[in-house]
Amino acid sequence: MRPSRKITSTVSRTVPAAILQTIEAHRHFVLTTHTRPDADALGSVLALHLGLLKLRKNSQVIHREGVPEICRFLPASGDVRASVDTVREEPIVGIVLDSDVPPRAAMDAEEFDSFHLRILIDHHATTPATDSLAWVVPKASATGELVQDLLQALS
Repeated sequence: MRPSRKITSTVSRTVPAAILQTIEAHRHFVLTTHTRPDADALGSVLALHLGLLKLRKNSQVIHREGVPEICRFLPASGDVRASVDTVREEPIVGIVLDSDVPPRAAMDAEEFDSFHLRILIDHHATTPATDSLAWVVPKASATGELVQDLLQALS
């Protein structure tokens, strides 16, 4: 059974310690964003994906709709898959960026719900409370800013 997690919603761009500890403690990650993704959504997901790979973590980017043609110039856009490649016995951490959790996330909600832990990173004030670890900063102009802060804190 997945442990319950407290929401961390803040106006601070300081990365919550619980999110840093979760990423440092785990090896397998699946990243996604909302449907009809824009450049902030995809750029954030792909930047975090590349950052996790650099940290020698396993990372998969899942989006049923694929990458819109206008965003295919983004580094690692070819890494986006329609579904999770393999099911691992090891814990998987699901991370949703620039969106609330499914059903808006562009992956199967049951698959997402099966992940060991879930993290939500967003700059939209409308993001609802969930049982995920959440870092919501409405004063940030883009989720990409938060991903930059997160990657700097992890390095």
